[in-house]
Amino acid sequence: MKCKNCKSERIASVLANCEDTFQLEYLNQYYDGYVPEGIGLGDNEEGPEFKYCLNCGTIQGEFPIDEATILKAWEDNDEDEDEDHDPDDYEDNDEER
Repeated sequence: MKCKNCKSERIASVLANCEDTFQLEYLNQYYDGYVPEGIGLGDNEEGPEFKYCLNCGTIQGEFPIDEATILKAWEDNDEDEDEDHDPDDYEDNDEER
């Protein structure tokens, strides 16, 4: 595989297992749950899965992702949850890292 940006063959694969503890902030909206499909982080709901170039840092995949796809991915994964997510929860997590 070659990088879509710089054509380097230095491509790393990332697979993180975080199950339902995945958190994402986008345009002041907060998501907490399984990894949503369709946002460029793979199809594995257990955690993010993607490839990136060690030469230029470009995440490999189909980009850009349009707004409707992102919002639909969040809605699809939130159908079973009726909780509101507090942005303060994410600030606390940043302090722990």
